[in-house]
Amino acid sequence: MCEPMTTGAAVGSFVAGQSAAALGASGFTWAAAMPYILAATSGAVSLAAQNQAAKGQEAVAKFNQKAAVAQAKDATQRGALEEERHRAKVRQVIGAQRAAMGGSGAVVDEGTFGDILFDTAQAGEMDSQMIRYNASAEAYGAKMQGLNYGMEASGARTARRWDTAGSLMTMGRYAYGAYGAGKKK
Repeated sequence: MCEPMTTGAAVGSFVAGQSAAALGASGFTWAAAMPYILAATSGAVSLAAQNQAAKGQEAVAKFNQKAAVAQAKDATQRGALEEERHRAKVRQVIGAQRAAMGGSGAVVDEGTFGDILFDTAQAGEMDSQMIRYNASAEAYGAKMQGLNYGMEASGARTARRWDTAGSLMTMGRYAYGAYGAGKKK
């Protein structure tokens, strides 16, 4: 796809060439051709501005997509780290419980003391699993946002191409009008 300024220059050259050809035709009037020439030139400038704006939207969407992917990776890493920290904390709590229970002279792994240690371990593991789940959900949300940004970038690129094609057709119509106006007597 041509750059907008290249496209604008090509259209402008075409219009100028057609105007020059029309100039050689008898009865050429600049007054009749000028509105078409100005419209085609204005269209080229507008096309360049639209193209740059669409490229900017595409670039922003691609940047946001990369940021969302990084955010998903960060959420996963933070979740794994927090999960491990929590498990270490639970191990410390269980160790402190065992030490306190052992100091009483009772058998630590049986009866009520065994139940308390089991409950602590089970509650700690449930919390660890919840930390993992929350991090996974956050990462999934960021990944989905990244996909949305990717589709936004693709849409901006497609819209830019269709807008360019439509603008070129419009400018061609004006260029042809300038050619026809220049040939009229």
